[in-house]
Amino acid sequence: MFPEPTDIELPDVTLATHIAGDGPPVVFLHGFPEIAYSWRHQVAALSEAGFKAIAPDLRGYGTSSRPDSVNEYTIQHLTGDAIGLLDALELPAAHFVAHDWGAIILWQLALMHPERIDSMAVLNIPFYPRPPIDPIAIFRHRFGDDHYIVNFQDSDEADRRFAADPARLFQRLMRKNQVTREQFEAL
Repeated sequence: MFPEPTDIELPDVTLATHIAGDGPPVVFLHGFPEIAYSWRHQVAALSEAGFKAIAPDLRGYGTSSRPDSVNEYTIQHLTGDAIGLLDALELPAAHFVAHDWGAIILWQLALMHPERIDSMAVLNIPFYPRPPIDPIAIFRHRFGDDHYIVNFQDSDEADRRFAADPARLFQRLMRKNQVTREQFEAL
């Protein structure tokens, strides 16, 4: 069972954090467009195996705080949230597991605060050194203004499309090769 969240108060945000078990801490950083619930199976397995599993909804996701200004989502803020979470839980360091957006945060956390990481597992995002120019400018040049990351920076179009029909959006994003319930149960 996935534990109910505990609100962890940091200086400028509150992180809804799901914690289960005792033992060496393992922090899970989710991807986009996900929340801590994405780690429910891993949280259960690791807590049963003798670890303290910690899965926050990252800044701007789920029931965690959602600062309005884009300036409150810098890598310094995002890595600062991970450090603040460790501090709030009185943990000098932890093992980290991250996927997608969380992986980008974890790579930077490892560069900025290596002493706070006992080990790390990064899923699907390789390390990229910091580019000499704004990453959004690179995405805009390479993929154009319609690329989802560029679009998120420039407009509220993504928010409007999501709000218009969330079920359709998730169907298209996550279920391209969807099988019917009958097909799934027959597997």
